Amino acid sequence: MSIFIKKRLFFIFMTISLIGLPLLAQNQLTVEEVFTITERMAVVMLVEDKDALFLKHNLEKALESKFFKDKSAGKPITGIVFYSSSEGGFLVKGIGGEGIVQFAGMEKFKDFKIKGISGGAAIGGSKRWTVGLIIGNVTPEDFEGSYSGATSDATAAKSSSYSGDIMKPAGKDKKDADHFLFLVSTGTGFSAGAGGTRITFKYRTE
Repeated sequence: MSIFIKKRLFFIFMTISLIGLPLLAQNQLTVEEVFTITERMAVVMLVEDKDALFLKHNLEKALESKFFKDKSAGKPITGIVFYSSSEGGFLVKGIGGEGIVQFAGMEKFKDFKIKGISGGAAIGGSKRWTVGLIIGNVTPEDFEGSYSGATSDATAAKSSSYSGDIMKPAGKDKKDADHFLFLVSTGTGFSAGAGGTRITFKYRTE
């Protein structure tokens, strides 16, 4: 192979590599982008300043925690959900709410509704704001669906050490899913009974 051909091949290879870099970057969010998007979402969702600041504080604490770093090791942040929810019931609680989601590489939010149930202990007040990081690879289409509580960083979810809850995709069609939700909120978490919590995200179509 001549030197000229080798140089041409090297040039083509480097061009393809450089073109690919922005595409890879678009598939995940940096920590700075997470906070920028979350602040915009709080404005869109009309969150009061005190709740927005509390959420930001909880998110900062969660991202620095060993719990988050261990669970998310090697996986990118590919999107953010932001929603409000309310609860009703005693032993089995109904959960309902609405919110928005944005994925890396997308300029606009998508609206969704949530519904679910919880059989755990009390989950904080009647209304709560929640920020959720989508950890791992998932398309906007495959994100929609049900998630169940799998792990809670809850030595006591009410304590100052609380730094988040994990919800994993639920259902037979999600068994091969390679992502999960890492949630922080203005409430006190799903408590140690998080395994009894199931929520479903459904995009608005109107």
